[in-house]
Amino acid sequence: MVVQDVIQNPEKQALKSYFGEPSSLLDQSDITAHTAEVLRLVEGAKIPKGGWVGGDSWFGLTPTAVEVMSRFGVNSTWIIKQNQHWFPMKPLFAVLKARHKD
Repeated sequence: MVVQDVIQNPEKQALKSYFGEPSSLLDQSDITAHTAEVLRLVEGAKIPKGGWVGGDSWFGLTPTAVEVMSRFGVNSTWIIKQNQHWFPMKPLFAVLKARHKD
C-alpha cells in the first residue's frame, strides 16, 4: 500500500482537500467526492509527472481524468460505466461514422 485515505461520512469527506473546489472543466463545476479522493491519493502517493494511475467505476469519471492531468500531469485510465456526462459522445460517434460507414 502506497497511501491510504480513509473514507468517512459525507460531512467529514466534505472537509478534506479538493472537495468542492472549482474544477478544470469548462464550466468550473465543483469537484465531487470521488474526484477529490483520487486527487488526494495521487498527491499522497507522490505519483510523478508523466506517471499513471487507474481505477474502477467508483472513481471512473471524465472529470477525474481531467483533474489528475490538469493538476498533476499524471496520465490515467478509468472504467467509465454508461454515464455520458462530460463524455464527448457526439464527436466520438461522428469520428466512428466517418471511419466506418456502416
